[in-house]
Amino acid sequence: MRRQQFKRQLPTPDGINAAVAAALMSHYFIYRLGAKRKLGEFLEGYVSGEWNQLIPMRRNIPITKLNQKPVVQLG
Repeated sequence: MRRQQFKRQLPTPDGINAAVAAALMSHYFIYRLGAKRKLGEFLEGYVSGEWNQLIPMRRNIPITKLNQKPVVQLG
């Protein structure tokens, strides 16, 4: 039984590719390596899969909103 539980916890190739793609997306935008519409093309150069089929981003989010600290209400 323990062996089966361990096998289920091993990372799958799709899971590894998704994690690598998520890290590369951050890198792409932090270092401003290209336009949003070219993100899929960039990912396909590093991660196997059809990343050019990503859902297009429809609106811009101003950088000032990204830099604001979230408001947390306790209680």
